[in-house]
Amino acid sequence: MRKTLACFITFVLLLSLFSTFTTVSAEENAYDAAEKGDVLYTADFNGEPGVFEPGTYSGMPDAYVKDGGTSMQLIAMEDATATMWGGEIKTLPLNDQTQYTIYYSVTRTAGDGSGLYVDGVYGVYGYNNRCKIHEGKSGLSGRAYTYFEEEDMNLTLPETGTITQEYALEVNGTNATMAHYIKDNTGEFVLIQASYPYDGIVFQSEYLGLYFYTYYADHMSVFSNCYVVKGLSFAVDERVPEDVPEGCVNTKLELGEKTRKLDLITASKHLDEVFYALEGEAEPWDGIRMGVTDGTDPSVTLDWASYLYKAYLDSVDSQAYPFVAFKLKVVGYVSDFELFYCAGEIRKPTAGYSELTYYGCEANGEVEYILFDLTDMCEGDYNRLRLDINGSQAGTEVYLYEVTLFATEKEALVYMGLIAPDEEPTTEEEIETATEQVTEQKTEAITEAAGDVTTEAAATQEKKGGCGAIVGAGMITVCLVALGAISIKKKH
Repeated sequence: MRKTLACFITFVLLLSLFSTFTTVSAEENAYDAAEKGDVLYTADFNGEPGVFEPGTYSGMPDAYVKDGGTSMQLIAMEDATATMWGGEIKTLPLNDQTQYTIYYSVTRTAGDGSGLYVDGVYGVYGYNNRCKIHEGKSGLSGRAYTYFEEEDMNLTLPETGTITQEYALEVNGTNATMAHYIKDNTGEFVLIQASYPYDGIVFQSEYLGLYFYTYYADHMSVFSNCYVVKGLSFAVDERVPEDVPEGCVNTKLELGEKTRKLDLITASKHLDEVFYALEGEAEPWDGIRMGVTDGTDPSVTLDWASYLYKAYLDSVDSQAYPFVAFKLKVVGYVSDFELFYCAGEIRKPTAGYSELTYYGCEANGEVEYILFDLTDMCEGDYNRLRLDINGSQAGTEVYLYEVTLFATEKEALVYMGLIAPDEEPTTEEEIETATEQVTEQKTEAITEAAGDVTTEAAATQEKKGGCGAIVGAGMITVCLVALGAISIKKKH
């Protein structure tokens, strides 16, 4: 009897233990058993063993848990230390099968900045009047601040004093994207900024995290009302088919009024860029007029992948289309153009992934082309292209009309009007001879124009052997027209 009773008790204990194990195992993944919209986790900033154990992640935070664990005050103790405090939620897996919306509130003064990251690397950061998606300590490549006032959001934004704002951050593991929202005065959440599948976000954690972030010393924010629900609460797609201009193709950007709404320029440096001529301009133009404000490495970045995404077009393989032609016009002096090509895993302009080509002309404002050959230089689909305007000075203007990708050199030259469709590209020997002739003609013309007074531009051209005397390795060396090897006047 005792033996039977002992066996029964042992059985009950084992059953109880087994039940305990299965319960813990089920709790380790709160996602699968839930329905869309269910609250999966409500933040307890005091921490929960095995679930959420927050602490210092980077920098020197001064973190205070308040209101019984429902809110947390964060201050950076040293300037520029990228202070981050938080941790993973071990019950919420972050993978290509999971989608979440994180709701949270921030109380801060008008000048204090703070943010929320989901894995310690990717997240959002901003102030009471602007926000952007972040990668590390900087904005995600190509993402500048979205200013609420400029977007005509229905928000009250006091210039002084404290303000509490409610946010929602969608985390889409299925395509590695995020979308950030703010609640407006009507109680509706409106989109601030979203990333796209081509942005190349790779979440760095197996679990969804809550990492609270601030950067500057003495900036103070209080985070509260933080909870996570299953699924994407809004999932607003910025792509609206009826807003896509007709005739868009994936291998050509026609810059100007037609594609202005697609936000092609993600960044520019030392340039005052203006899409097409506004009404009332004395001399209207197409394309983008880029006025150099500072000759220190001015550049413009065109977000090719964004254009394709918003226009519902397929991506373009850089190896299948390695020839990149720019249709442009220059007013002023430019020593050379440099093309930074971003494809595949290269998502932003990176040293070592560029081609520099000689220009060296005091251009008179005629339409011309420059052509880069990127054969065997990059892999994967095009992400972005950055054109640097080197050797220029404030006041120089570059008008950019079209950027076109080609599979073959011949197709590019036909597009540029340099050869007929039934012609073949010029041989290297013919190009070299033509280059010498153009160089001599250009040098003579500069000398005659300069007379006894040698201008700085003329002296520079003479020193370099004339326009088109030097050609970069990635440049198609065709120079059968007046401006030389890499600058080709359009044939009509």
